[in-house]
Amino acid sequence: MKKMRWYYFLFFLFLFLLFGLEYAKRFMIQEDSLLKEHFIYEYDYLQLKKEYEELKNLHELPFQSEDSFISSKVLFKDPYHFYEEMTILKGRNQGLQEGDVVVNEKGYVGKIKKVDDSSSLVELLYHPQTQMAVTIEDSYGILSIENHQIFVKKITSKVPIAVGSVVRTSKYSRVPAEVPIGEVKEVISSSTEQVLLIEPYVDFEHLNYVSIRKGMNL
Repeated sequence: MKKMRWYYFLFFLFLFLLFGLEYAKRFMIQEDSLLKEHFIYEYDYLQLKKEYEELKNLHELPFQSEDSFISSKVLFKDPYHFYEEMTILKGRNQGLQEGDVVVNEKGYVGKIKKVDDSSSLVELLYHPQTQMAVTIEDSYGILSIENHQIFVKKITSKVPIAVGSVVRTSKYSRVPAEVPIGEVKEVISSSTEQVLLIEPYVDFEHLNYVSIRKGMNL
């Protein structure tokens, strides 16, 4: 009789372990699923918060008070031309034209190169063909791109320019005046001229939203 009791005990212990382990397994799977969902929701929340802040900043551009701007999400960046071109989700149907100036809350981004009905190709600041007149304090110069670096040459003033000086767009480039571009990272001096190496303010690796100045062709 005692032997039978042991059999019953072992049998119920087996059932308990079998169903207990199965329940624990399901519980762990459910916990893992809930944890994954939590991280997904948290990531989505942070992304939406970031995009909201970007859109909010775009509508507070310090240089847009008298200009007509339209905001757009960045649709695509070609990995082979990552710093040279990107596609935005606004086009001819929204009144954009080739040459319209593109900016964000930090400064100059580029210009519209090609317009389709509902999208546009933007030529970024780092594009090899970029060339524009800029101001540095009380001086003027010509900004251009060489080997994926931004330089300012042909500076009108002979006064030495300090590292950290702000480079802005000039009215002679048909761009919104005084739009920040970047700051002087290095001054390369010679007996004939100063050449400035520029660090841009815009973070071209993390562009999600931009504003386009409608009707101001570059």
